[in-house]
Amino acid sequence: MEEIDFNNIKLDDTDKKTFDEIERLTEANSIGEALRCINHAVNGYLHRALLALENLQNGILDTEEKRKEAFTKVIQNSLKASLAAKELRKFYNL
Repeated sequence: MEEIDFNNIKLDDTDKKTFDEIERLTEANSIGEALRCINHAVNGYLHRALLALENLQNGILDTEEKRKEAFTKVIQNSLKASLAAKELRKFYNL
């Protein structure tokens, strides 16, 4: 299996819109809305990661390429959830 670079999180247009919205709400000092947006983003990313992990665990992925793709989804979505959760630092001075 070749090396995968997980230091470079790939954000698609939907991800970018999500993080832009979090930033906009934070700058507007809409703390409640920003926290709701962060919560929704973290839940969504973790849900996708867990679905990919379940597919790996159940052994339903029949090729090495599909397993690699699922593993990449687990890591990428976990990192995106972490990135969204880091936005909480702005509210709690962490």
